[in-house]
Amino acid sequence: WIEAAATLAQFIEDGYPHEWFFPGRLASITRDLQAAWEAHREGMPEAAFLGAQQCYFGLSDLRLELEQATSEWNLLYRRAFQETGRLQEVIATNTICPALDAAGHELPVRINLQEWGGDEFRALSQRAAGLTARLERQDEPLLADELRDIAVRQCPALQKEFESILYQARLAV
Repeated sequence: WIEAAATLAQFIEDGYPHEWFFPGRLASITRDLQAAWEAHREGMPEAAFLGAQQCYFGLSDLRLELEQATSEWNLLYRRAFQETGRLQEVIATNTICPALDAAGHELPVRINLQEWGGDEFRALSQRAAGLTARLERQDEPLLADELRDIAVRQCPALQKEFESILYQARLAV
């Protein structure tokens, strides 16, 4: 049990961002595993067996939790990245658009939101680009709650703000 637990601890150490998801948990179990080694060396096989078994089960649970947390994080990251990409695409493809008449029919006049929307449009574009840039930073990965916030709250809010700028511009011409 001791060797199996030590192998599993090393596998977790080498293969998972355990300190990011569950700070201190592996270190705590590793300390308990060290105590099991000490019990074995001091001739207390029952204590060593029980300690090593508990460590192994704790490590097994930690590995499963890390798998789940990693999968959830990856899913949220992909969703946030897709939402920011979609938002950037909507902004880029609609920066120049046709004006509308009062009935909502397109007019032959083209509106450039960079000119018409001014500071408001530029600020919105910068915030959208900032979300994408933040997702792409490798040195400080976002937490799952931050990723969820980008995908569920921030991107839809920016989309709504963009639609408002677009609507106002199209009717103002």
